Amino acid sequence: MHCQYYRWNGPTERSGMAVLEIGIPAGYRVAVWALQAYVKANKNKNSLRAAEQDVANGNAIFYFDYVR
Repeated sequence: MHCQYYRWNGPTERSGMAVLEIGIPAGYRVAVWALQAYVKANKNKNSLRAAEQDVANGNAIFYFDYVR
């Protein structure tokens, strides 16, 4: 499980755009269709805007408009 948060030191309580890269262990693959379905289903619930797989480096990448 991965956790992420924004530790702010200024006048705003949230960050700008954030990118979260999660390494996928060898022998496993990301179900890209499942990532895209998750993004679409949660579009109005959080700041997650896109997700993709970086095949060359074995990562799942999530793009957020902001993190609180």
